Amino acid sequence: MFVNKLIIKLPALAKCTVISLTVAMLLAIPAFCFSETYGNTPEEEVKAGVEAIDAGPVDITLVKNGETYNYTYFPVECGEFLQFAGVVLSETEKVSVPENLILYDDIVIDVSSVQYVEYTVPERIDYGYDITEVDTIPKGTTNIICEGSYGEKAVTYLEKRVAGVVVSKEVIAEEVKIQSENGKAEYGVGGTFVTPGGDELKYTYKRYMEATAYTYMPGYTTMTTATGATLAKGIVAVDPREIPMHTKMYITSDTVDYGYGVAEDTGGLIKGNIVDLAYMSYTECINFGRRYMWVYFLEE
Repeated sequence: MFVNKLIIKLPALAKCTVISLTVAMLLAIPAFCFSETYGNTPEEEVKAGVEAIDAGPVDITLVKNGETYNYTYFPVECGEFLQFAGVVLSETEKVSVPENLILYDDIVIDVSSVQYVEYTVPERIDYGYDITEVDTIPKGTTNIICEGSYGEKAVTYLEKRVAGVVVSKEVIAEEVKIQSENGKAEYGVGGTFVTPGGDELKYTYKRYMEATAYTYMPGYTTMTTATGATLAKGIVAVDPREIPMHTKMYITSDTVDYGYGVAEDTGGLIKGNIVDLAYMSYTECINFGRRYMWVYFLEE
């Protein structure tokens, strides 16, 4: 131990070149815990402390709750230096280095208040969806049938604050106050079906639609469709807001099998959930009339 605790506030070049320490002090250099704040390993701290023995007075930076103070002092133990600096640790204060560490040049000692604050806040519990796989909406799409309802839980946190700054936060308790309820949704998966002719087809979705029939009427219509195709059986007039042009379909029901169709035409009366099927004679159109058909939208 030093007999005189003198403040030495001199430039680095004016430091004493040698300060002798007793063998007992050398043997007293302990192992200590890892410094969270400055990341020094125990081996580095011990090495630095040993090297400080022969280095003379050292420069010390003391940080106390965010305020910085600079000292030049003997390479004594940190605890002894803190006494000299008038630092009296409260129950909530923590030192960044071990108090029995022998100080070395350019060491930084951080003395900060540490507080643990516990508080509880309400938080929302999200809801999910109970999903049903269907083949009546486009494959890979989701249709929300009804929304769910949010729940609520009380969450208790424990915060660690150093010098008033939050350095960590963890959940220590949760209590559900209101249980969330899932909504309902459909997810399109497509499917396969076999035509009356024996063809097995893959479809992205199917749709039950109203169907009418039309044909070429001399003096009233032309043989050219809206896309420039020539009118023939298999041409289907659609509402392009509902069914994109050039979409490939298969159209059938329990009583009538129209067969393959392609969206190549439009019509002033074709709006919404309806398709108009081309035939090559007026008699066929009359026989078909107006009915509901399953329209299978085929995979490309």
